[in-house]
Amino acid sequence: MCLPDLVGPSEPRTVSGLFNPLLLAHGIRPVPCELATDRHDTTVLVTGPNSGGKTRLLQSVALTQLLAQSGLFVPARSA
Repeated sequence: MCLPDLVGPSEPRTVSGLFNPLLLAHGIRPVPCELATDRHDTTVLVTGPNSGGKTRLLQSVALTQLLAQSGLFVPARSA
């Protein structure tokens, strides 16, 4: 868990060690991931097999965005 640093639209965005806290509530050990984009208007395509973790990744990103905008800790090592 960390407090995020909010960046401007032209600065790169990096989230290290992002995990889904909803998995912890179910007793599942989450696998942290890394996300990095060079601009604010970047389009990211998430693909993979069934049960590959796409939904959990998008949940993690959404929770991180909401918590960061609220000024709270986010579920990541650094953001």
